[in-house]
Amino acid sequence: MHYAKLFFANIFAEIDMLPSCHYKNLASDCLLIELYRKDSVFAMDYVTSFLAPLLDKKADPDLMETAITYIIKKGNIKEVAVAQFCHPNTIRYRMAKIRQLVAPVDNDYVFYERLAAAVKLYLLHSKMNSD
Repeated sequence: MHYAKLFFANIFAEIDMLPSCHYKNLASDCLLIELYRKDSVFAMDYVTSFLAPLLDKKADPDLMETAITYIIKKGNIKEVAVAQFCHPNTIRYRMAKIRQLVAPVDNDYVFYERLAAAVKLYLLHSKMNSD
């Protein structure tokens, strides 16, 4: 299990764009890792159902990219705007559109929590299948 923890810590360091990360510092991300390890089909069903409007081939690809950057930047609109080379109002507009598509009735906290879980599982799955 030690090597598995190291492996997943490295994946999350890459996702969070950090030079390194310790498994014990991943906090609730450990839950996502263990969920994915134990039942990746269930985890990905959640991802594809929650993010379906963003993953649809007809969807604006900027929305999924914005959702990913928003989670990586921990919801900081200004940092997302800098990373995506656009105005903060553009990011606010995109996030409102994302919310309207995936979770129109959730409050801010529930929306962020659900989006973060789905995006992190999506990125974990992408990293696991890219090699």
